[in-house]
Amino acid sequence: MTDSELRKFAEGRVLILEGAFGTMMQAAVPGNVPPEIMTLEQPGQVVAVHEAYTELADVICTNTFGANRVKLDVVGLSDRVRELNERAVGL
Repeated sequence: MTDSELRKFAEGRVLILEGAFGTMMQAAVPGNVPPEIMTLEQPGQVVAVHEAYTELADVICTNTFGANRVKLDVVGLSDRVRELNERAVGL
């Protein structure tokens, strides 16, 4: 959606933004695994959460809260930051 399309969509209304996407993802992964890894390993599960939120919200978030080099270095994925972010936006 372009900036002008978003502005037209939002004009004269209150937008509802989904609230706990990261919490939903964290519940699906074990221990210290960043939920962003689901974008690469289980994209269907990420899409399912997105679909559930589209029933309730006007705007949904991507699974990219911790998709940065520092956080992803913990699990050896710091070299895949761009790939992970692009795929998350695509989902």
